[in-house]
Amino acid sequence: MSRSVRWAASPAPGIPDGPKTLDGYRLQIDEQVARGAEGQPTETRRDAAVRLYELGQSAHFRGAGNGELSLRAYREALTIVRATGDRTREADILADLSETQSLQGRHDDAERSLRAAVAMRERGVGAPSQLADLLNRLGDHLRQQGKTRDARRVLDRALGMEQASGHVGQQADCLRALGQLAFEEGQLSVARQFLRSASWK
Repeated sequence: MSRSVRWAASPAPGIPDGPKTLDGYRLQIDEQVARGAEGQPTETRRDAAVRLYELGQSAHFRGAGNGELSLRAYREALTIVRATGDRTREADILADLSETQSLQGRHDDAERSLRAAVAMRERGVGAPSQLADLLNRLGDHLRQQGKTRDARRVLDRALGMEQASGHVGQQADCLRALGQLAFEEGQLSVARQFLRSASWK
């Protein structure tokens, strides 16, 4: 796709809007990197990190070859939030970065990002429900990479946390992932049980 081509579609609801061209993304990322540079006021740097995070999200959902720009925006945002000590934002960015890395085929990088985000949540950054959600995502990622033993262990832990907290939607997601895992291992009756339980949530 030419860099001057515009996207007709808007990002999904709840996703920040962004520039209409690839050059527009590049320009805005460069501008925010400059705003977030060392020596700038801390609030200015944090604002720049937020905007870079939003640009990363927007580029990710726009697609159309924008993956590398999404990765750059997330990485630049990470550099700033780590320098300014914004641990909550760091965990958020790592989780979203993993999705773009996975779509780019960088599955080992995606796993490392997810595990880093999980480790931060385990140290008390964010709410317990956010840890359970990340464990669910990590478990499903491991399942997709054929790491079934680790996937089941992580998903079982996520399900236990979700059941304890009463988050019905997250329980359903986890049950579906466990059902898919069982199906892929040929445990059809177990898979049906998990999927039936998910449908009741």
